[in-house]
Parts: sequence; structure tokens; C-alpha cells
Amino acid sequence: MSQHSTILLFVSAAYLFAGIFTYVGFFLRSQSQKFLQGAIVTKGRIVAMESSGEAFHPVFTFTDLQGREYQVHSMVGKFSTAHKEGEIVDVFYQPQAPHEAIMKDSIRSYRMFFCAAALAFTIATLILIFVLRAI
Repeated sequence: MSQHSTILLFVSAAYLFAGIFTYVGFFLRSQSQKFLQGAIVTKGRIVAMESSGEAFHPVFTFTDLQGREYQVHSMVGKFSTAHKEGEIVDVFYQPQAPHEAIMKDSIRSYRMFFCAAALAFTIATLILIFVLRAI
């Protein structure tokens, strides 16, 4: 395989990844918007930060409109302990599934997929321009 073919294969793969990241970003944004349509907003409190390898996942409690308290282990992790125990956070929950509550800062996690897509697209385009100039 020639050097140009290898480079074009890499560029094609980068565009494919950009497309996949864009699709995932739109899918997650759509799911977030659906979740928020019927969600109730309340205050919660961080009770722990659990480590799962490289990411830290907040554990938070909140009380629903009926006065029942819930403890939720967030599925959205961060690479740093962005929250401290005792910190008050905004919590969104669906009345029919309060155990699936999410913190406000987790709702926009789809943005990282758009950033990854933009980065992959930019790198692929720059490489393509560089290769075409060299021909």
C-alpha cells in the first residue's frame, strides 16, 4: 500500500469517526431533551465521590415531592473530583422513575461528542489539505 493510500485511509477513518461522534452527540442530546420535558427540578446533596478506575462518580441524595429520599449513584463520571461531599446540586428526576435522577451538570455531557467530532473532522481536513498540496 502506498503512502498516499495509507494517508487517505487514515483521513477516511477520521471522517467516519467524526460522523459517529456527531451521531452519538445528536442521539444523547435528543435523549436529554426528552428526559427534561417532564422532569422535576429539586436540590440534592453530594454524599460521596466514588472512584471507578480513572473516573469519579458522584453519589447524591434528594427528596421528591412526596417527601421520599433517594440516593443515586451517577453513571456520568468525571476525571477529577469536580464535586465535594456536602455540596448542594441541582437534580432532575422523572416522577415515575426518581431512582434515575441526574445532576444538572450531567445533562450536557453530549457536548464532548460534538467536540470530539469537530476535532476529528479538523484533523482529517488538515491532513487532506497537506496531502493534496504535496501531490
